[in-house]
Amino acid sequence: MGKDGIFLTAETFRELAPATQADILERLTGGVSAPVGRAVSQPAGEDDAEIDEQFVQLSPTQAREFLSGCGDRTRKVLQVIAEGPSRHFKLAVIAKELGANPSDMRGVWSGLTRRLYTIINSRDVHLISWAPEGIFDDNGVYVDHVAEVTEMTYQSLRKVLKVK
Repeated sequence: MGKDGIFLTAETFRELAPATQADILERLTGGVSAPVGRAVSQPAGEDDAEIDEQFVQLSPTQAREFLSGCGDRTRKVLQVIAEGPSRHFKLAVIAKELGANPSDMRGVWSGLTRRLYTIINSRDVHLISWAPEGIFDDNGVYVDHVAEVTEMTYQSLRKVLKVK
């Protein structure tokens, strides 16, 4: 039995680019596991009480499977997220790309959630983490919301959707 292999410390792994982290995890898991928990790019020493254990991290294989079952509108939302400058995004930007109002996007988010439950086989997870409060105009009309996906999910979507 061979004893060759590669050893990476957690610190070294965290220093790798998120896309490299995702590739390594995909190879190690064969693309079949559902890695959930601490974001792989999370700095060492982060308070574990602040970590959302249900915030899903999709590998490239999972992102590909996720996208294969999405309709055009839902796929467009994920494309806009992936094309953004970071894993953080604003609902108003996505709504504008779809020609919709932010308040009219509930169907898209429920579609993403249902698709996630199918891929991960759990109802105790979420793909998007929303800021606690929405943004309202002077008349009290809901106009925006800030949200994010995990860095691994963001990089996986970029890879699968071929975003440079």
